[in-house]
Amino acid sequence: MDPADPAHVRIALEQQGAMLGRHQAHLDTVTQHLQTLSSCVAELTSALRTSAPGIVPQQPPVQTPPGSQPIPPREPRLPPPEKYAAKTVWIVGDSYIWRGEERARETMGTSLGLDARVQWFGWGGLRWERLLPFIHQSLRGRAAPDVLLIHCGGNDLSNMKSLYLVADMKRDLQDLHRRFPGTKILLSAISQRRRWRTANPGKIDKTRNMTDCSLLRIWIIGSSLIARLQAHLGAFGLDQNLGLDCQITWAGRGGRRWEYLMPLLRSKRADIRDDPDVMVIHLGGNSIGTYGNTRISLMRCMKADIREIDLLFPKTQIDVFGHPPSLELAGSDRDYRIWP
Repeated sequence: MDPADPAHVRIALEQQGAMLGRHQAHLDTVTQHLQTLSSCVAELTSALRTSAPGIVPQQPPVQTPPGSQPIPPREPRLPPPEKYAAKTVWIVGDSYIWRGEERARETMGTSLGLDARVQWFGWGGLRWERLLPFIHQSLRGRAAPDVLLIHCGGNDLSNMKSLYLVADMKRDLQDLHRRFPGTKILLSAISQRRRWRTANPGKIDKTRNMTDCSLLRIWIIGSSLIARLQAHLGAFGLDQNLGLDCQITWAGRGGRRWEYLMPLLRSKRADIRDDPDVMVIHLGGNSIGTYGNTRISLMRCMKADIREIDLLFPKTQIDVFGHPPSLELAGSDRDYRIWP
């Protein structure tokens, strides 16, 4: 090309301009693709953070210069564990409660040595009719407790008939159970006092005993089946009284045989004063075939033991489960129910 010829110079400039135009077009295309890729990466990162907020994006590996020690990878940062939520126990009642709180604070602490958060709500002179409003007032700004222990009713014995008091207690306890189904409600017995202010001490103490014993009391005695049933109720937070208007005492132990029944009942007879209303016995299966026992010998032993139970607990209805209907007690005036 002759640099002095203007035509050759013009042709060379046009070729260079065309080449630069093609380069610019390629650069524009690459820039557009990079922008599209960047927006896709941003959308993907946002989606990952939304679906799994705990995931931390991995960093590219760090290039170490030759001859230097490699940097060990950092451990992933784990979130701190949630704080252990202890059970909450409320103790609500009359002057016995706030005096008990003072005594507990001076001796073993207000938590009573339990792995729980115990709160005391005592009101001197509290009567049963004011109990529910007092509980609802105490609940303001607080969550319902896991366990609610109530000690109340002693101040009502000299002011109202025991039948009306028992009816009010049952009604209010059922209302609390409906309002707070996740709360286990415990009712303490009315304490005996050395001196009653406004009434005959003997009459008031008799009324107190009748009020404490107003609920139907049921004993359920058995082996592993009864123990597993009670454990199942506790594991699922179900009512130990089976939703009945009664007080059930469970006495189940795995491997218990019929021969162990009478020693257990004799010890209970020595510890308690009042008979249970109903006694449910589910035993005998572990005794058949052990130590030479046969079904006939077991039935004879059961007849003799049930007669002794009749003498130990004369006011108790006895129900025996899990045995043949031929087990009949001849010569007894008691109505026994033997369920096969």
